[in-house]
Amino acid sequence: MRDLPEDRAAFDAVIHDDPRVRINRPRTVTIYPPAAEAWFAAVAAVTPWSAGTLGLQIGSALLALLTTAVIGVVLARRGGDPRWALLWGWAPVTLAETGSGAHVDVLAAAAAVVALALLSWRRGVLARVLGGVALGVAVSAKLLPLALLPVVVPLRHRPSSWLAAPVALLTVAATYVPYVAGAGALVFGYLGGYLDENGFDSGTGKFSVLAVLQVPPGARSGVAAAVLLAVALAVAWRSDPLEPFVGAVVLYGTTLLVLTPNYAWYALPVVALGALARRPEWLVLALPGAVANSIVPPVEVVVAAWGGAAGVIALVSLLRALRARTPWLPTGPAPAGTAALP
Repeated sequence: MRDLPEDRAAFDAVIHDDPRVRINRPRTVTIYPPAAEAWFAAVAAVTPWSAGTLGLQIGSALLALLTTAVIGVVLARRGGDPRWALLWGWAPVTLAETGSGAHVDVLAAAAAVVALALLSWRRGVLARVLGGVALGVAVSAKLLPLALLPVVVPLRHRPSSWLAAPVALLTVAATYVPYVAGAGALVFGYLGGYLDENGFDSGTGKFSVLAVLQVPPGARSGVAAAVLLAVALAVAWRSDPLEPFVGAVVLYGTTLLVLTPNYAWYALPVVALGALARRPEWLVLALPGAVANSIVPPVEVVVAAWGGAAGVIALVSLLRALRARTPWLPTGPAPAGTAALP
């Protein structure tokens, strides 16, 4: 494609009715981090221009299938039922937002699942290094997988068990180096504008669960940070390096519950982690985003949807804890074949 003209009228004439360049902010520096950009470039390199988004849709579908296979293998290897992988593979949000929507969140989900699979495989240095690299790729694809770092810093275990965390951070830094060298501060793209327009700065447009709990808008950002820190410390304290799955879905799911992004595809990683941990209740986190984007309801409806999702997760978690009479987060491997509440 030729360079776009600087004149606005000429620019509009070029992109008019051309679906290949019909995007909402064509002159805004992208918000996507390096691994996402690399994924887009790799797919574009093998996709004819005339095919439009088909290459991304096929690639996303293949990543979803790969993730399903990895989840099944991990569960089978640990003596569980590999059919739990279908909780991810057949979830409506997976079908809608991967092969159809082609959102890059599927790359973050796949990388996070591979990271946990490697880290749970054995305690060796190589497994931790490779798992850390995979986790770094997940972060470099979407940023939100940063929430998973506490699960690879098990505070009650030797510091040598923490190797995956610095490897993950170094991986993220390494992916940013060429972009920082070429773009400087522009490497963050529209991140600031995104946070502002979505109400993260003021606390009025996000944090729907905190709104249900009647937390004042001005205090929501601080309360959100405190909640996320408390959950991160709890998971880091309770986690077992070889059993990171429940901690991971609690971390990622709580992050979504606190931030409440109104996009269904943001839930793709938590759906994959929910299948890996055999915690189906976390799949409800895809519903508020689907409601917000399908019928464009009033803010009150979206807030209620997030509150309902939080209530479902809290209730099921409480029932599971009461039935098992164990802490909400296991400290070691679950018994072979153990299944979650339906």
